Amino acid sequence: MKDNKVQIIIIFILFAAVNIVSFLTQDVINVKDGKGYDGDIYFSMAQNISEGNEISGPAPYIYRFGTPYLASLFNNENLLQGFFIVNFIANILSYFLLFYYLKLYLKNFSVILILLILFLTHWIGNARYIYFLPVNADPWSLVFFLTGLILIEKIKTGYSVLKIICLSVVSFAGVMFREYLIIIPLALIFSGNPYSSGKLFYFNFKNILKKNKYFIIPLMAGILGIAVSHLLVIDTSDNYSFIRTSLRWLYTKTLINYLHSVLITIGPIIVFLIYFRKQLSEFLRQNQHIAFLFVCGILLSYIGGTDTERFIIWFMPLILLITGVMIENNLSLVKNKMFIIILIITQSLSYRIFQTILQPSDDFKNETFKYPVMTVIGNGNYFNLTSIFADKEFAFILFTEYIIVIGILFFILRKESFTK
Repeated sequence: MKDNKVQIIIIFILFAAVNIVSFLTQDVINVKDGKGYDGDIYFSMAQNISEGNEISGPAPYIYRFGTPYLASLFNNENLLQGFFIVNFIANILSYFLLFYYLKLYLKNFSVILILLILFLTHWIGNARYIYFLPVNADPWSLVFFLTGLILIEKIKTGYSVLKIICLSVVSFAGVMFREYLIIIPLALIFSGNPYSSGKLFYFNFKNILKKNKYFIIPLMAGILGIAVSHLLVIDTSDNYSFIRTSLRWLYTKTLINYLHSVLITIGPIIVFLIYFRKQLSEFLRQNQHIAFLFVCGILLSYIGGTDTERFIIWFMPLILLITGVMIENNLSLVKNKMFIIILIITQSLSYRIFQTILQPSDDFKNETFKYPVMTVIGNGNYFNLTSIFADKEFAFILFTEYIIVIGILFFILRKESFTK
């Protein structure tokens, strides 16, 4: 019990430190009076709600009225402040939910602490990004995502009516914040590990029904939530289609663009998933609900649109968990001093730990240094922090740097494994 209290104190101090620094150093986005590119749509929705008008706007944004609704409740006189308050609350909840979730799989507090630091310090993570873009619908979706993950773990240990009701409520409400959260009740189907690795595309449906006989209830709740969200709003877009949009991105987004986004978002720690790929495969085989969500993350971030990095961040809890499992299972291999030094330096640069989030600009020639070092160095352009929008020469150099660093880390791990 005493150890738990000490751990809570440590992670609270860590959370406070990162948020205080972000508050003091990070400027709000300079687009549309601090609302951002999509934020003006959410802001308009919150205005309609606070004034008692019908909720109208373009799809798919209009169906995500959960955060605008909360913002209008907290401060309908100053909606920008309202968005910041509700997203700051989501920031707190997601952080402590992640801590709890990681403890379900990991025993080493030092490993958990490292993962929490990675979660907090990522430039596009909740703890920093809300100070840059407060009008944002993502933070609360992460709260529902983590809550759903924890409930699935609890259901795996034994069914109860209360657990199913809780997951159903999370599924119903979650899709009103972000529709992708329908994958949470779908993941429950895979919590009984129905896939047999010995047979391609074989699923033991008897095993699904035996271990997850009530999975249909949360799933129906999620579907009902999507239906309700469509009935409560007025779509003003011109014939929007999720399928058509997804197919367009599947065709137009290149594999190199996507891999670059993955490297930008995860950083050099991806070497753990690459080097320990056999252990990763076995872990996913034993936890097929996580494997299902992992595949969903890959697919949704590929076809989701231009903000690939932001879509990958939605699944960062899973990426951190899997990374933590690989580290905890191979602690003797990752204690090489050169490996640790290179990883800390490059990961810090990748996550911009000692730099703020840049402002968007149409001018790609305003870099203090034209060539990057794992990220934009000095003053620069927000768009060069992403893959699709970045200057092509800039992106190529950055991608090459990631490949070289990961190759060096891989070589050190390989050399270390031969000496053990």
